[in-house]
Amino acid sequence: MYRTLMLTLCIFAFACTPTSVPTSTSTIPSTDIELEAAIRQARNTLDEFTDRIASPHPDRTFAAVKVRFLPPDGLPQDIWVDRVTYTDGTFNGSMGDDIPSLKLFAGDKIKVAGENILDWMIVEDGKLAGG
Repeated sequence: MYRTLMLTLCIFAFACTPTSVPTSTSTIPSTDIELEAAIRQARNTLDEFTDRIASPHPDRTFAAVKVRFLPPDGLPQDIWVDRVTYTDGTFNGSMGDDIPSLKLFAGDKIKVAGENILDWMIVEDGKLAGG
């Protein structure tokens, strides 16, 4: 019984140990490389998104951009900003979540610079583009 309990505790301890944060680019896990590639792809196709939201679509149900926010008291937060429009080189939309340290709350209207966009998505005719 004691050995079973100790074995279970050891397995639990190893399973709950957080993964380490890479300290150099040579140790970046493949998922980070994949994420960076996805961000590059989203940024390279951002013109497609702006072209699509520039004109109304009767069956558009969602248009959003994922934005990286840098709160002064923590790690970067990637949040979806929805109901996005694009005017005079600026994206405008509504916060999808709260970041209290930046005094931003879900539903707040914000302006977003293109260089802060990590991803985009639009749903028209029930089909997802981007994301």
